[in-house]
Amino acid sequence: MRLRARSALFAPASLARVASLASLALGAGCSSGDFSAPAGSGVAADAGADAAPPGPCDPVDGVAKFCVNVSVIASRPNYDAASQASQLGIDGAGVLYVYLYDKDPSPETKDPAQPSVAPISTLRFPDASNIGAELKLDADLPKTMSGTATPNPYWVIATFQDNKTLSRTAEAGGILAGDFVQVPTINGKKADYPKLVLESGKVAKLDVVMRPYHRVVANVHVKAASDLSAKAAVNHTIHGDGPMLFLLYANGVSITDASAQALSLSQTGCVNVKLGSTPPTTVAVPFGTWAEGGLQLLGALIDYPGSSFPTPGMLTSDLSTPPIVQIAPSTWSSAVDVPLTTVLNPYAASAMPVDSYVCN
Repeated sequence: MRLRARSALFAPASLARVASLASLALGAGCSSGDFSAPAGSGVAADAGADAAPPGPCDPVDGVAKFCVNVSVIASRPNYDAASQASQLGIDGAGVLYVYLYDKDPSPETKDPAQPSVAPISTLRFPDASNIGAELKLDADLPKTMSGTATPNPYWVIATFQDNKTLSRTAEAGGILAGDFVQVPTINGKKADYPKLVLESGKVAKLDVVMRPYHRVVANVHVKAASDLSAKAAVNHTIHGDGPMLFLLYANGVSITDASAQALSLSQTGCVNVKLGSTPPTTVAVPFGTWAEGGLQLLGALIDYPGSSFPTPGMLTSDLSTPPIVQIAPSTWSSAVDVPLTTVLNPYAASAMPVDSYVCN
């Protein structure tokens, strides 16, 4: 697939409610990100914090210390056949990371799994020098990670990486289905991670609870007899290929309802629904989310880049009768049928727009 451009989607436009929810969701979802960064800036880390006192979590005169106790939520999938863990290549064993930031990593209107700044230090368990060693989720958590830093305010993000069969590239993201993630608090459009204030001679302590990161497979298609297919047949600017956004929300039935509560938003790579193909093409598009339950879904294919929401020629699922996906706390993977039914803000049929979003 070929697609690297990324548009600024979230300015006020005709669907103001959708734009607002999408902006909020970009602060709530956990779809991608690359947390890897070298340690530095004078921070010393010790991930083996289970020693008997005096230990890493005991105060020392003249030293600013921190201890992060990481656990996972009790309601989570296991790793038997019914949980579909084998589909993801996960087994509950992997590597636990705690990232320390000296600047607020909480982004506005974007995926909080991709912080806007790099961490100054990474705590890892097991240590990288212990080649092949893994933390076992059920046996080794909760786990306390500790370190020292100069007295200052800091922010903390934790993640547990399990999946060892897929590459954690920038495009795939630093978080994959089957991992566990720390979900931030959402205030307006902003994702807020917990903050520690380190003081000399004291120990700043923090409890972090991670949630499972589920996979949802969206079976995306355009029905041959649909109104969207008819419009595409007479308007050559409707191409039907580009990246996709998947917004999960609760409460309101329609995404435009004032009661709708955005939960998470994921962005995928390039998707081509091959408008006009016979028979119609169905594309299985996986994305990730920490959200659970019976949730409404908005799927949006970004045909052209743009600076407002919706972008020109955006194809969406039904805005008033949305697909419903069931994400059970006991399973790692779910599927949902996502017919695209609507074209928003289309170019005129006589237009000749440049389309930089093209799938191979």
